[in-house]
Amino acid sequence: MVESFVYSIHSSLSTAELQARRKSVWDTLNKGTPRLPDAQPKIIATLQQELRKCSKVCDRTVHRVIADDELWEELNGWEENWMTLFKEVKTDLQKSSSSNQGENTMRQGRWIAAHAYVALLDTTEDDILSSRGASLEHVTEVITEALEVNHGNGEPTNVMPAAQLFVHASTGLYRRCVEQQKEGLLCHPDSIWEKVEGYSERRWRYWAEEWVDIARSENMSVEARTIAARVYEAMEKVSG
Repeated sequence: MVESFVYSIHSSLSTAELQARRKSVWDTLNKGTPRLPDAQPKIIATLQQELRKCSKVCDRTVHRVIADDELWEELNGWEENWMTLFKEVKTDLQKSSSSNQGENTMRQGRWIAAHAYVALLDTTEDDILSSRGASLEHVTEVITEALEVNHGNGEPTNVMPAAQLFVHASTGLYRRCVEQQKEGLLCHPDSIWEKVEGYSERRWRYWAEEWVDIARSENMSVEARTIAARVYEAMEKVSG
């Protein structure tokens, strides 16, 4: 159970003790996200509970309540921990070997699950959980790589992790497009999209068309076609 990962944090603990216990919590929760994708909603709920505890912890040395942001920084918190883990998952993916397909599949699964987690964090609209660590803004290159790079008749690279961002975070992505945000969309070097930075409703429509093409293409795997259809449904739901 996720609850068993979490330690009770008492205001009587020293700052050093709080740091050690919190780091253990972040390590355990974050390492579970790519390996236990079905547990991600519960893990996020637990993180939010811990976040609420942060605002209530009293530093008895100076007799004041520590603000959320300051406490997270003092505790070596979740932000750095999650970013480090995400990078580890990415590095592990690059170790894929043609001689061990089973291990490659597990690595790819963790990479896909990590993107699903990023997308779910974005839906919380919690400033700490959705905008720090490996946030949506740090992983959007998989979108432009999957949808804006010419892959010929082959299956787009990173189509599965890109799909996770749309399936779970279409609302946030569409909002960015409507607002025409210029930052936060990482463009792949080989993108064929016109050299205009950032999100736009025109880009959103282009992405939707690409997902339709993937869903209909017989050159794609069943998994890619199925997830592409789900993505399009999610996009249509939020954009009308």
